[in-house]
Amino acid sequence: MLPSVTTFPITGTPQEFEDVLKLYPVALQLVKDRAKKKKTASDLLELDKWYQESLGEEVLSRSLPHLVKEELVRLMTWKLTRGKFRPSLLNFVKSNEEKAVIKATRDGIKAAQKNNLTSATTAIMALKGVGPATASAVLAAVVPQYFSFYADEVAASLPALKNHKYQLKDYKLLNVEMVDLAHRLNTSEQKNQVETEKWTPHRVELAVWTYYLLYKHKQDALTAAAIFTEKGKRSIQKEPTFRNWEEKEEEEEGNTGEGNASRKRKKSAGDKPLPKKQNV
Repeated sequence: MLPSVTTFPITGTPQEFEDVLKLYPVALQLVKDRAKKKKTASDLLELDKWYQESLGEEVLSRSLPHLVKEELVRLMTWKLTRGKFRPSLLNFVKSNEEKAVIKATRDGIKAAQKNNLTSATTAIMALKGVGPATASAVLAAVVPQYFSFYADEVAASLPALKNHKYQLKDYKLLNVEMVDLAHRLNTSEQKNQVETEKWTPHRVELAVWTYYLLYKHKQDALTAAAIFTEKGKRSIQKEPTFRNWEEKEEEEEGNTGEGNASRKRKKSAGDKPLPKKQNV
């Protein structure tokens, strides 16, 4: 029987996480099939392969790791195609100068390699149209051992982020959850002397994202894979409805770019103040 989307991250075993992650292509195809803009979604599989397998290597191959403008635009296209498509954000990103993209991402990646989330994210958010979620996509692609991608589906799987508002403090909380989960899974595998690929925050995030999509829209894929077989220990649980995620997201982001809401946040302990001119 299937645990709920908020229960799976807490109770899932390393093997269950591995089995769910193997279904990532199924969840990705589901997103493509359900997309309202079929023409845009047709490129999703190719974009995702590039993002997951090539972007990080390309960036790290440079003497001073950074993204060029073309890569940032393509990354934003991937993000919007995989999630809710909002052309205005893409236009904002396209309006950035090449030099600005190189400098912001270079500074952000340098901080990310030192595991400094606040400095890394803030540096990349200096670009127009780039908020915590897009900045996190850069970090997860290039430094997956420390960072995860701030996806709506992952946030909806974490009770602590039920009322998240796409602010930097929300991403920090989400990433802490993914880091802790990765540690739990790796520790459990070491204890059981199981040799598998090491869990990173990004790999955990992909598994949580996959589980959420399939639980909500294609449970038969999970049950057919015979991932959860402990009789009597688990049952399908009714999940609280996280209503109007899209409306809330649009309300927070408005028409001025994804990161606008993050400018209005109250400073949390340990955060450095964000420059007012970061996003348009």
